[in-house]
Amino acid sequence: MTSADILQVRDLRLGYGRKMVLHGVSFEVPVRGLVAIVGPNGAGKSSTLGAVAGGNSLASGSITFEGENISGASPEVISAKGIAFVPEGRHVFASLTVEENLRSGTFRRKDRGAVEGDLERVLQYFPRLRERLRQPGGKMSGGEQQMLVIGRALMCRPRLMLIDEPSLGLAPKVVEEVYETFLRLRAEEGLSILVNEQSSRRVMRYADEIMVLRDGIVQIRGTPSTLTASALHDAYFGAGTFESGKAE
Repeated sequence: MTSADILQVRDLRLGYGRKMVLHGVSFEVPVRGLVAIVGPNGAGKSSTLGAVAGGNSLASGSITFEGENISGASPEVISAKGIAFVPEGRHVFASLTVEENLRSGTFRRKDRGAVEGDLERVLQYFPRLRERLRQPGGKMSGGEQQMLVIGRALMCRPRLMLIDEPSLGLAPKVVEEVYETFLRLRAEEGLSILVNEQSSRRVMRYADEIMVLRDGIVQIRGTPSTLTASALHDAYFGAGTFESGKAE
């Protein structure tokens, strides 16, 4: 692991019961980088994020965060080290207000005096949340709920954020707004981001690196400037031959 990487995953193997879903997955996330995992349903994308977040037990492999091996650590320990996980499905607390949802992201923090400043910072990134501070989270639109769960994760002051399917069910304009915010967070806060998406076309515009996962195996990886649309298509749908993560 180099000083330029905040996360390094090596030979990750994971299964549920007797069924293996990840077969030797390896990748890195650079400091301030935005890395996207794409692939069809059942590829192992969510399992990969869950393993990094501590929610899935590894069969083998290693996960290193800021030079420390965190393989097998609990979600609570991993969160305390500076990794925030935004799971698929926009899990807001429906009966709590927007402000209460945001503040719920700080319950493990000990620096209570800094919370107010962080709340203001999150509201600057998501102005629509400021307009709805007293509104129940369950009454918001899908796009607003996605902003809310990302904002709640930011209240934990993470250095790495794992985001599972942030664009699921959202209008294209809202998706663009969410990803533009990711770029701002990377530039202004130094945040590193690992995101799981189904659409390779979308992340070609925003990611520093793209990794195609299919059947629990990395089929191809590279930067948007080096990956062709046809190579991504073939890796995604299973056509062509790939070796060591590069297209032939």
